[in-house]
Amino acid sequence: MRNIDDLLSVAVFARDRVNPYMFNYAYAVALLHRPDTKDLNLPLFVESFPDKFVDSKVFSQIREEATIVPDGSRMPIVIPKDYTASDLEEEHRFVYIYFLF
Repeated sequence: MRNIDDLLSVAVFARDRVNPYMFNYAYAVALLHRPDTKDLNLPLFVESFPDKFVDSKVFSQIREEATIVPDGSRMPIVIPKDYTASDLEEEHRFVYIYFLF
């Protein structure tokens, strides 16, 4: 694309029409290879697809806190550690920790 506005227009058009994972990859590659956008901070994969890293039950709690509970009485939602494999071996204790706002 000739300029950033054209790139953004094409990205907005393509985002709704292609596979979201392929779009995320292609958009990141396009931004990294353009001289005028290579200094931008790209969103992390966990920010684009939090459902891949957090249990789906948490999202219903988040929606409830955001829509039903008044602003002054909201409580933090605790997300328990969920190891990728097993917590028995130290090598497998890789934990995804992410804060949703």
